[in-house]
Amino acid sequence: MAKEFFDISPPKKILVKPEPERKIVEKKPSFSKKIAFSLILLLIIFGTFLFFALGKAEIEIIPKTELIDLEKKVLLDSEFKEPLLVRLKENTIPAEIIEDESTISREFPATGEDVAEKRAEGIVRVYNEYSTTSRTFVVNTRFLSTDGKLFRALEKITIPGQKYEEGRLKPGFVDIKVRAAEAGQEYNIGPTTFSIPGLLGTDMYTTFYAKSFSQMKGGFKGKASQVKKEDLERAEKLLEEEVFEESLAALEKKCDENSFILAQDCLLKEVLEQGCKAEVGEKIDSFTCEIKVKLKALVFREKDLEEFVENAILSQVQEKEIKPGSLELNYFLESKDLEKGQANLNLIALAEIYSPLEETLLKKGIAAKPKKTAKILLESHPEIKQAEIKLWPFWLKEIPKNLEKIRIRTVLD
Repeated sequence: MAKEFFDISPPKKILVKPEPERKIVEKKPSFSKKIAFSLILLLIIFGTFLFFALGKAEIEIIPKTELIDLEKKVLLDSEFKEPLLVRLKENTIPAEIIEDESTISREFPATGEDVAEKRAEGIVRVYNEYSTTSRTFVVNTRFLSTDGKLFRALEKITIPGQKYEEGRLKPGFVDIKVRAAEAGQEYNIGPTTFSIPGLLGTDMYTTFYAKSFSQMKGGFKGKASQVKKEDLERAEKLLEEEVFEESLAALEKKCDENSFILAQDCLLKEVLEQGCKAEVGEKIDSFTCEIKVKLKALVFREKDLEEFVENAILSQVQEKEIKPGSLELNYFLESKDLEKGQANLNLIALAEIYSPLEETLLKKGIAAKPKKTAKILLESHPEIKQAEIKLWPFWLKEIPKNLEKIRIRTVLD
């Protein structure tokens, strides 16, 4: 029997390799997760630092206030210089006397009217070309201008004779005052030449003459202003009012500069000099009046009054303070004696008072308390009207335990 042949190799024993041993590997967090975790940790640490190191509370407290009034009779005395305790005991405030002297002069119109006539006057120079000897003419010697206006000499005239000067014979002359024969503006003539009518028909008529070198003045005929009694009285009254107003303004300026208060009606007026340069019936357009006065005033310092009133109020209450800006003062003059430098006042004052708060006790009472609880505790205090609490950082819910981190501020609205 034929042998069987196989075209494959006989099976061989197959060796199977064992699987390698698996190792368990732990997964590590990513780098971004590490950063986030670190930031959270830092915030927690920073928040804790802010809370314990920088956390603080700011508290505004409005205290309760009450009104109190004061009425006293006080004496202003310019000789009184005692300390405050003595002033309170004796109800006296130091005062001072201040003075001012003022002088003013002013022109006023004359309002009266009257018919007036006035003759023009002026100066003429009378010449002597007649002889070398002097000649005399009587008072009222007439001088006639070239336009026919007649003037008369107001005095006796002696005209020197001619003189030789530098080989020439020159006329003698003299200046005299003349007045127009009649009133009227038409006699207010300018420079001109005058003849002497009394010499007419003689050899002297052409050798004695006069000349004027300036205008004649004062000639008038018609209605003229006249000073009336009422003009002088009105002028003196107006001037007196004006000068006292000026003097009072000067005293008020001194008061402002030195913080003085001018006591009501505590003024003493004195007229030192007064007069008008005119008389009733005088025919002039205007006249001048002058007055000099002295004004004395009793004053006191505002700070002395306020200090007196504040201490007088606080002496009536215990452990209280006056709210700044709440003090109201009024006073009325009862009597005065400026010669002695004194005045009696009726003083009326009104003020708001409050109790100062003991901050340390308040801080201990609210330390480490929740914000709402602290507010309730503060506003339940009998001397506190309202409390506002602000914490920092903003997320804080409690008042810091450390008293130094609590700040209390009293608000006096």
